[in-house]
Amino acid sequence: MRRTAIALVVVSFGAVGVRWVAGCSRATCAETETCPAATTDAATTDAATGDETYPVADGAPLAQGSVGDGAADSQDGVAEASADAGYDAEGGDAGGYCASLSPSPSFCDDFDEHPLPGDWSSVSEIGGTLSEDHTSFVSPPSSLLANDDALDSGNALDTAVRTQFQLPPPPDPIALEVQLEPVAADPSAGAATVVAALDFTDAANNRYTVQLTVAQQGVALGMRLEEQSGFVDGGSSYLSHPLADPLASGAWTDIRLVISRASAMAASVHVTFNGAPELDTPLTMTVDAQTLQLTLGSSFETEPSGGWKNRYDNVRLDLQ
Repeated sequence: MRRTAIALVVVSFGAVGVRWVAGCSRATCAETETCPAATTDAATTDAATGDETYPVADGAPLAQGSVGDGAADSQDGVAEASADAGYDAEGGDAGGYCASLSPSPSFCDDFDEHPLPGDWSSVSEIGGTLSEDHTSFVSPPSSLLANDDALDSGNALDTAVRTQFQLPPPPDPIALEVQLEPVAADPSAGAATVVAALDFTDAANNRYTVQLTVAQQGVALGMRLEEQSGFVDGGSSYLSHPLADPLASGAWTDIRLVISRASAMAASVHVTFNGAPELDTPLTMTVDAQTLQLTLGSSFETEPSGGWKNRYDNVRLDLQ
């Protein structure tokens, strides 16, 4: 597999007061982990939404990390869409999922047309591996398999593909759709890993992230949508929104996330699984962003970790 080198830039930030801190989970944080130190206070849970907010002591030390239509109504619908894309069991791929879309989205990868990195800007395999896999897929003949290693506390993880875009001005929506198959999960209670993220960055390099995180709930896997920010002055923020239904292990789920922006810093999000509503909530955007980065894979898992494996297929991003 072809690999692309990545330059890491380390930036030092001064100790300045927190600009806006909604709180941070002690158990899990975020892909670009910038959580303040935990306090001894208990979490506050919103009775209406189930959102968790963990208070943070003002002036606590902060750790800055790296910055990193129409959903199918059922798995039968996904299979029909793959057939419509023109795959010939004997002759191979006669067009592919991405080629079948009209109009063409801003970005699409079905992992069928070319080896990695393809149209992605970068590929990272720190603490894990990425490979095109032919044993399970939504559109044949392959999917993307992300294998995150079992890691000790403090080990680095960045097993992900990324690409960047200039962000159009609001009020146009941003729609991300991806097929996800959880293959193997860390069995530890409360274990979690980020599986996809959208990073919004302003001209000063302040970042606001909307990300999807898979969490171990014992009898089933859960998913939550997380808002996480990192500011160049050292401030950070974190807010968690649990999704309504469990995530099927060993099966493909069509996940669709639509961010509707009324203005540069006023937005809401709608999430569906296989076309069924999972979450509708306002977002607390913290930056007036000019650029958008799409990340598939993870640079965060709770550690020590027993490792994770996830497959991806037919990812598309629409900047309408």
